[in-house]
Amino acid sequence: FEQITRGFIRKIITEEAVLSTEDFLRPGPRDLAECIERAVAASLASKLATERVKLAKQRILKASRDLFAEASIELEDREGSLSGQGFTSDRYNVRVKQPLFRGGTLWHTLLKEQATLRAAEGEYLEAVNDIIKKVSEAYFDSLRARRVLKDNQVLLEKANEAFAMSKKKWESGLISEIEYLNVESQQSQLAHQVEESRQDAELVFLELQKHLNLELDE
Repeated sequence: FEQITRGFIRKIITEEAVLSTEDFLRPGPRDLAECIERAVAASLASKLATERVKLAKQRILKASRDLFAEASIELEDREGSLSGQGFTSDRYNVRVKQPLFRGGTLWHTLLKEQATLRAAEGEYLEAVNDIIKKVSEAYFDSLRARRVLKDNQVLLEKANEAFAMSKKKWESGLISEIEYLNVESQQSQLAHQVEESRQDAELVFLELQKHLNLELDE
């Protein structure tokens, strides 16, 4: 497929692709279907597979034309005079060209191109299925990580309130230092959990961005 590799890669970043990115980045959440659609459109593997399918179909069309007979018609109109009288005449010439001696070779070529098309379609489906699998995993991992982060943030807010109240009680002598340190330890552990869950959410979101072919700041 040299026809693909030489001219196709230079055409990947097109105005349409840029507009597609801008449209995808419009305000608001994106569902899984939109993410998959974006990932397939942005995937180099799916683009190359699509071009292979197109090229295979073109080759099948050519092989089909070569296999069957070619016919041409020539039409000639003449006007003149004969023995002082005017006349007109029409002449038709039909030519039929049938590839008799190369029929076996041409039929084999057609079958080979059809097999190439099936292989190209299989490559495309494989590429798309791989994208769907990876994007779905990254999408749901991102949702899960964001949910965990939000839950931990809610727990930390409550722990901060409890810690502030416990500190006042300890300073007023209403609770022992051990009780105060216990609340402080719980607050510290939750703060650490929030930071870990934030880092986890950022990492899985970066993985999703990679599949969507988006820059880190998009």
